[in-house]
Amino acid sequence: MSISMLSVTQIASLTTTIISGLSVTDIQSLSSTQVGAINTSGIAVLDSTQVGALSATQVKGLTATQIPNFQSSIVFDTTQLLVLSSQQFAALTSTQLDGFDETHIGALNSTQIGALNATNFNSLETTQIGALNATQVRAISVTSIKGLSATDAGEFTATQIGALTNTQLQALSATNLSALDETQIGGLTATQTAVLTATQIKGLDNTDFSDFSSTQIAWLSSTQIGFFSPTLIENLSTTDIGYLTATQIPGLTVTQIDDLTTTNISAMTTTQIAAFTTAQIQSMNDEQVIAYILAG
Repeated sequence: MSISMLSVTQIASLTTTIISGLSVTDIQSLSSTQVGAINTSGIAVLDSTQVGALSATQVKGLTATQIPNFQSSIVFDTTQLLVLSSQQFAALTSTQLDGFDETHIGALNSTQIGALNATNFNSLETTQIGALNATQVRAISVTSIKGLSATDAGEFTATQIGALTNTQLQALSATNLSALDETQIGGLTATQTAVLTATQIKGLDNTDFSDFSSTQIAWLSSTQIGFFSPTLIENLSTTDIGYLTATQIPGLTVTQIDDLTTTNISAMTTTQIAAFTTAQIQSMNDEQVIAYILAG
């Protein structure tokens, strides 16, 4: 008798011994409904040959309860992967995802990428994250972005950083933004730089500031400039201070002005000096005023 003649109830009651002994022909004769009826113990004893014999239609019949019970060494081929629903894909364990190579990762659709929870996304290796294309990067959930560790954030390439949507970028923690290196920061576009949040900017230190190019610094609004920490302002080099535009200068707060060194005021161009507001000038101490007058 062909196994395909068994009812769903009978399929569900098959022992692991019977399941493990099924031939490729037996496996391929099952309907998607029958495949979905195999108990989790039976799923756990299927070998790679048996799983590899499953058609796309049969794979669609697998339940989210069955998915985590496949042996961790078994990896669906790309054809099988592409038919997994978001619910099925979300059911994969971190251990199962470890078996995905760059080809498997590159084959995933946006819906599947978006279904990855923060734990599973964080479990991806550097090579796996590196295999994500721009479309896939934009599909990463905000929850997963928020759940990234500094190490995980550091695995993105500059191109991938530049592919993040504004919402995704703003979900990146201040710690993780600060952890990005100069090459990664270089991937930020004008649109992205302009949406960096107050929390993210306040978390930057002088090393981080130096990772931004003069062009990127110029993309910041005067409001964003006002979010830089007083410590960062105090420790800006004369080169760094030169990056601030006349449009940005009025954004410096009174607290930030208080931390401007006379060396940096002296290093400013006449255009920068002319951009200070009356309130800013009146908040300067005597030494700063002298440097301001001499620089102008």
